[in-house]
Amino acid sequence: AVVSTQSGHYGRVIKSSKSKYDAPISKNLALELFLQKIDEEIKNHKEKKVLGDNLTKEERQALQEMKSWKTTIIRPYDKGVGFIIDDIESYKSRILKEISNPANYSIVTDPANAINEINSRIQAWMTEYNDQISPKLQEWMIDKNAD
Repeated sequence: AVVSTQSGHYGRVIKSSKSKYDAPISKNLALELFLQKIDEEIKNHKEKKVLGDNLTKEERQALQEMKSWKTTIIRPYDKGVGFIIDDIESYKSRILKEISNPANYSIVTDPANAINEINSRIQAWMTEYNDQISPKLQEWMIDKNAD
């Protein structure tokens, strides 16, 4: 449950019995309610039985054959609505044209500087939301070898 104190801080009462980590308490009630719902879903999760193969024998054979195609690529189509089967050389040509378009992408001439700029933006974001990001996550987010 999410509880409110007189100071306006909210805290989680539900906690995993296995975890020794106490997450920082957020001042954002919506975030705390969301985390409470996630905690409840995790605690109420039941293992699902492993079901058999969901493909017929013919579908499984067709899939294996398609995996062996060397001149064809199968990609998700438009936000995962379906799939597109394409000639791999045609696909490579379209991708190269797309990434070569300066309106969409720019060439990184100084990768070390680009990494430092990205790390600086991440650091600024983490400073702004410091009370809501665990130290372990902060450590993971910054590339200490970027200098």
